[in-house]
Amino acid sequence: MEQIASKYVSSEILAILERLESNGFSAFIVGGCVRDMLLGIPPKDFDISTDALPSEVVDIFDKAGYKCLEIGKKYGTISVSKTPIKTNDSAKNDSPKTQKSPKNMQSTKKYQKNNESIKATNNEAINDFVEITTFRKDSAYIDGRHPQSVEFGKSIYEDLSRRDFTINALAFAPHTPQKANDKRGKNRGQSQIIDIYGGLEDLKRKSIACVGKPSERFSEDYLRILRALRFSSVLGFDIEPKTKRAIKSQIQKLDSLPKERVNAEFSKLLLGDFACEVLSEYSEVLSVIFGESLGLGVDFDLEGFATFGAFHKLASLKNAPKDLVTRLSVLCYALFAKDFGKDFDLDFDTKSSEAKLALKTALKNLRYSNEIASQVCFLVGFANRALAKIYEAGQCQKSLKIALKLLAKECSPNALIAEQKMLALFEFLDIICASKPKIAQAKSSFCQVLCHKECFCLSHLAIKGDEVKSTLQKIKQKNSLDSLSSRFVGEVLDFLLRAVIEEQIPNTKSALKSASEKYLHDLAQSVSKACKEEKC
Repeated sequence: MEQIASKYVSSEILAILERLESNGFSAFIVGGCVRDMLLGIPPKDFDISTDALPSEVVDIFDKAGYKCLEIGKKYGTISVSKTPIKTNDSAKNDSPKTQKSPKNMQSTKKYQKNNESIKATNNEAINDFVEITTFRKDSAYIDGRHPQSVEFGKSIYEDLSRRDFTINALAFAPHTPQKANDKRGKNRGQSQIIDIYGGLEDLKRKSIACVGKPSERFSEDYLRILRALRFSSVLGFDIEPKTKRAIKSQIQKLDSLPKERVNAEFSKLLLGDFACEVLSEYSEVLSVIFGESLGLGVDFDLEGFATFGAFHKLASLKNAPKDLVTRLSVLCYALFAKDFGKDFDLDFDTKSSEAKLALKTALKNLRYSNEIASQVCFLVGFANRALAKIYEAGQCQKSLKIALKLLAKECSPNALIAEQKMLALFEFLDIICASKPKIAQAKSSFCQVLCHKECFCLSHLAIKGDEVKSTLQKIKQKNSLDSLSSRFVGEVLDFLLRAVIEEQIPNTKSALKSASEKYLHDLAQSVSKACKEEKC
C-alpha cells in the first residue's frame, strides 16, 4: 500500500489529509481514484471523505490560505484548492483544536512549509481543486436520482455503504487514521485500504457487483445502470449475475433521466475497449436511447437489427480509434445505415429526408453538440453513397477519379473543407468496410486528384462567376429577356464544374467561356419560347 501512496498520491493531497487529521478529523481518499490506483491506472482526480462538517472544512482551509468553493455545500461537498493560493495573517494560525496540541502544531507547521514550497514550484496546480465531502448516509430516494434529504454520517463505514459498486466502495488512508473508531489494530504511519464489501476481491475477479441489493441500488439512481455498463466497457469487467438481472429489468428507467447525464455516461461507454461486447450483450440500452428516433416501441429489443447486420457493423467499434465522433458514427451507421440507400439525397438540410431527420433527432435528444451531430451525419449519410460509387467504378481508374471528384463536389463548395471531409470519409470507410484494399485504392486515387490539383470545386474553375454574369447580361440585353436573371449564374457554374469533372470540357478559360455562352444562348432561347407561349 505504501507503494500506491508514493506512486500516485501527490504531496498536495497528503498535505490536505494531514491538515484535516491534525485538526482532529478523519480523512480518507475514496471512490474511483482508489479503484484506479489498485488497477495501476493514474487517477484523474482525487475525492476525500471526512467526518469534518462542511463549515469546519471551510474554516480549516480558509485559515490556511486555501481557496474554498462552496457550490456543493448543501450536499456536504467543499472544493478546496490543492495548494494555498492566498496569504493572510490567519493562514499562519491553526484552528483551536490544533493549538491545544503542541505535537499537532509542529505537524501542521511542517505541512504549511511543504505547501508553501509546492506553491512556489508548482504554479500550474494552483487552480486545481480536490473535493472534500463529509461522511454521508442517504435517506430514501424520491425520483430515481436524488435522496429525500442528505444526512451526515459519523464514520467511513456508513459512507461506504451508500456507494454504487463494491469496486468503488473502497477507502484508502496513506497512513492509519488517528481516531480510535477508525483504527484496525495497525501502527500509525502504515497505509491501509478499508474494504467492507469485497471490492478488492471483485477487482481481482474483474467483476462488477452492487453494494447491497442491485435493484435497490439502481432504483436510488438509475444512472448507475449506465455506470455499470460503462465500467464493463472501459475496464473489461464482467457484470455479476444478480447485478445483470437487475440491469435488464430496470433498463427502461434510463428514459426518465436528464439527457445530459445519459450523454456523459454513454459517451464514456462508447470510448471503452469493450464497447462492442457491452452494447451487443445489453442491446436494450440502444432501444431506450435510440428507439424513439428509429420509430421503435419501448419494448423493442433490437432483434430485428440482426436482419440488416447491425451487430456485425458494431464489431467495427473494435477497430475504431477512441475518438467520440468516429465511435458515435460507427454506432449510428450500424443503427441507421439501412435508411441511407445508394440514391439518398446528400443534402442533409432537406427536411423530406426521414433518415436524416431520425439521425439528427437522436443526436439532438442525447444533447450532442451541433458540431458533433454534423460530423456524424456526414459520415453516416455519405458512407453508402461513397461505397456505391467506389464499387460501381470497378477497376477503371478514370471512372473512379470522376466518381470521387463528384462526391467531393457534394461535400462542400469550399475546396479545403471538401478535401478534409473526403479524407475523413476514407478513414471511416476503412473502419466499417471489410474490403480494405478497395478503400485504400480509392483513397490513393483521390490523393492523386489533390496532388495534380484536379478540379472538383467551383474555386478550381478557370472561369469566375463575374465573367459568367457579364456574358449573361449581354445575352439578356440582346434578347430583351428581363426574366433571364443573375440567379442562373450558379446554374451555369454548376454545369461547367460537372462537365470539367466528367472530362467533357477542358478546364481552360477559353473552353469554359465558349461552353457558358452556348449554355446561356440555349437557355435564352428556352426562356424566350416559354414567354411567347404564355402570351399566346
